[in-house]
Amino acid sequence: MSGADKRNQWLPIETAPKDGTEIRLLIRHPNWVLAHAHDNQDDWQQEVTGKWIDHNGGGWTWYGIMGAPVAWIPLLCVLADDLEKAEREWRKVNGYTGKSAHNQEFWEFIAESLLNTKHFQPK
Repeated sequence: MSGADKRNQWLPIETAPKDGTEIRLLIRHPNWVLAHAHDNQDDWQQEVTGKWIDHNGGGWTWYGIMGAPVAWIPLLCVLADDLEKAEREWRKVNGYTGKSAHNQEFWEFIAESLLNTKHFQPK
């Protein structure tokens, strides 16, 4: 199953981890239920990265549209989708054709890129 397929399998928000793990949330603005055929309901919802915090009795925290979380997916699903897109682009730029063979050079490039991000720097 591709990352894009996994992203379409949103899980009920009630099953989301409440231990501070960052996850992908689907946030819906209260106006989402009022959107009619002439309004695009997608304008009233947004995918964001967020997490549960215990501060002030606990709750979800995220940056983005106002609303409430209605569903979630693990960030790894998003990463899988991003990696598939990155590999297609890398193969195009480097002249590889045919089916994906998950070329070792590509994965070395990804590993090097990840190690150079602030998130993966040793503390």
